Amino acid sequence: MRRTTFVAALVLALGHGTGLASSEPAAPAPEAAAPAPKPIVKDYCSSFVDVAAERRLTRLNEALKKTREDVDARIEELKAQSAELKALIDARKAMQAKVGESLLKIYIQVEPEAAAQQLAKLEPGTAAEILVKMNPKRSGEILSLMDPKKAASLVALLTLQTSPEKAPKS
Repeated sequence: MRRTTFVAALVLALGHGTGLASSEPAAPAPEAAAPAPKPIVKDYCSSFVDVAAERRLTRLNEALKKTREDVDARIEELKAQSAELKALIDARKAMQAKVGESLLKIYIQVEPEAAAQQLAKLEPGTAAEILVKMNPKRSGEILSLMDPKKAASLVALLTLQTSPEKAPKS
């Protein structure tokens, strides 16, 4: 009994709702009648692609502009620091020249034995600077009174200061 009820309901549903039992032609299926939505979706999405690309380019340009500003600011800071360092170096060189001249005057007036002892205690570069500015006869006297090893190292420095092309090749 169940089977006949099911078949009867199916015949009624098919024949009644779709027009198969009547002489009217069947209506086309709704899927075949509606156009494919793909072109609309594609147009809709493509309209946002251009906007998104423009926004991305705008963001990148803003980031690039900020980076350029940061780099320019850093360059200005470095230029200021460089100028400050150059001023300090110039001041130090001027002070060294002034101190060097006063030291030279002192060592010229000191007896050669005392000058030899004092120059031996100084940093070799400073001692060589003082000796190179002295009269060669006076610096020779002082070097002859120094420890031979110390005098040899000072002579090597003097040679470098007076003629760098004679420096030993490494």
